Amino acid sequence: MLDILAKLGTSGGVGFLIGLVIVSWVEPTTNGGADLLIVISVVVCMTIGGSVSKFFEKKDKGVSDHQQDKAIKQKSVQRKKRQ
Repeated sequence: MLDILAKLGTSGGVGFLIGLVIVSWVEPTTNGGADLLIVISVVVCMTIGGSVSKFFEKKDKGVSDHQQDKAIKQKSVQRKKRQ
């Protein structure tokens, strides 16, 4: 069961735990109802987790602005030396 939670990620694991709480609170009469509640909660939590994580991603995934400026200056100096 832990391997399934590892594949789902943090938001999927949270959704699974929330689904278990919802199942114990609602107490559906069939196993299919319980499964449906868990699946819905996992999907909702994974969707929310994915969209929320976009706000907390680093904007700068590549070279920093300082390093880019330094590289541009070096290229311009090299061009001036060639002329």
